[in-house]
Amino acid sequence: MDTRSVLTHFTALIVDDEQNAQSVMKHLLNRYCPNVEILDYADNIHDAFEKINTLQPDVVFLDITMPPHDSFELLRLFKRIPFQIIFCTAHSEYAIQAIKFSALDYLLKPIKADELQMAVQRLQDRREQETPSQYQLLAEQVKKNEAPQKLFIHSIHAHQIIEVKDIIYLEASGNYTDFYLSNNRKVTSSKQLGEYEELLAHHSFYRTHKSFLVNLQQVASISKTDGTTVILQEGHQCPIAIRRVDLFMQAIQGLGLR
Repeated sequence: MDTRSVLTHFTALIVDDEQNAQSVMKHLLNRYCPNVEILDYADNIHDAFEKINTLQPDVVFLDITMPPHDSFELLRLFKRIPFQIIFCTAHSEYAIQAIKFSALDYLLKPIKADELQMAVQRLQDRREQETPSQYQLLAEQVKKNEAPQKLFIHSIHAHQIIEVKDIIYLEASGNYTDFYLSNNRKVTSSKQLGEYEELLAHHSFYRTHKSFLVNLQQVASISKTDGTTVILQEGHQCPIAIRRVDLFMQAIQGLGLR
């Protein structure tokens, strides 16, 4: 028997302050995710806290904004998070960046059926990978209305939180990504380079080559011999694709580094 065809059963609580949003999620789950059993609904964080403790769902579909509160206030009520979370929001605000940097899952409203299905499919893997430190990092970063400064990495051998400023460059390694960090540290992530290019787009990172993503704040110099090699801190060197040289120089000048 092929176990991959067997759907894992999950129990769920839907937390959203809008009745219509609850109804939409119910419809989508019933139609496209039959392995998810809806236990109940909550429209505020206090009701949600009680129902989570009573029903103990496997996953909570959690609206981010529920005036006068937000979902992060709910999470702070728990000493540990005994359930998985799929955040749901109609806004791409700073909180979404914090969720991404914490390697947690989210859906943008209006929710699309295929994206919901993919999020539910990821629940099994996330059940095995999530750690309390991810939620601690999220709670820390959402308190600040600024770009997240720490990144949670699902690495091959362990899970780590790294400072964005400590990243010298990233290099594609097949379906993995190698992080080269200050003090000669290296971490290998199970995600591809393209995901980090998008994630770090507002943190002064530049794709110098199809396989390299460079922290512009770590640039020491540019080779004068052919102009296609960037010298980084601690002696690291990365190639610059010829067609990207001019744009790379503009990016450097835009930061006032040259």
